[in-house]
This record gives sequence, C-alpha cells and structure tokens, in this order.
Amino acid sequence: MSMFPIATTGTIPVSTFGQVFFSGIPQTFTHLQLRVYGRTTSAVANSQTAGLQLSGSTSYDGHGVGGNGTAVFATRQGFFNAWFDQPYIPGASSTANVFGIQIIDILDYTNTNKNKVIRGLGGYDANGSGVVSINSGFSINTAAVTTITVNVSGAFFAAGSRVDLYGISTSNPTGA
Repeated sequence: MSMFPIATTGTIPVSTFGQVFFSGIPQTFTHLQLRVYGRTTSAVANSQTAGLQLSGSTSYDGHGVGGNGTAVFATRQGFFNAWFDQPYIPGASSTANVFGIQIIDILDYTNTNKNKVIRGLGGYDANGSGVVSINSGFSINTAAVTTITVNVSGAFFAAGSRVDLYGISTSNPTGA
C-alpha cells in the first residue's frame, strides 16, 4: 500500500477560510485520505465537528463514539444530513494554540456500484481536557467522488490550520 499527496491548503495564513474545497480528484487510487490539522474561530464551544461533503452529496448516515476525559458519548447522524460530521477540533475558547487532528478515510471512492464509506478518527488534548472520537458512516450516493468540501459551520479555520488530501493505492509496488 502506498500514499501519494494529491492536494493541500498549505498552512492557512489567516482566518478567512470557512470551507476547503478540493476538485479534479484523480480517479486512479483505491481510497482517499484527508488529514485535517485544525482549530476553528468558533467561540461557541471548546470543540466542534468539521463537516464533510463528497461531490455535493447531501445524504449521509453515520455514528460515532468518543470521550472527553470525564465522560463518554455516542452519536447518531440521521439520514439526509447535508454534511457528514467528522471528529472534533478545538475552537477559540479552547486552550490557546492547541490544534486538533482528524484522519478521514474515504473508501473505494471510484466504485459506482456502492455508497461511499467514510471513517474518521480525531481529537485533541488541551492540557488535561480535550476530546477524542471515532466516526463512521456513508454517503448515500454511488457516484464516484470527484470533489470534497471540508466545512466548519459558522466559523473559520484558525490561522495555522491545514487540510491535506492523499490518494491510497493498494496495488503492489514495482521495483526491487
């Protein structure tokens, strides 16, 4: 298995991006992986989810489990949500300069015979507080994924955040 960089935002210099959009995704890999290193400008809560939208699909179903050091939680995202919720990243009211990470896999993204399975792992530590969660679900759409939008609802990605997209090839490597 090999990973290849497809696209990146680079380090976001200022808090003016509420969405990150990748288009023209090559259809030559087996799976895709998004890596979000982020923080939001939201002051509403210590953390919030980043939403994911595949090729404009507005129908998702999923579930997640997680914890914050003092409690555990489980979530269920019902059918027909416009965005698929991914693991938490810290907001502006979290400990200063703390960023979270999300690793999001989109499996068999070119297969037009099945819905697209999404799984995500993420969280952050804020010096004794924070959150970790695992989410999975699917896009109720069999079309190949050609665009991906990552959104932080009602906020912007904080300066220093970045989003990277990778292609995963499961073919055997050639050479020695």
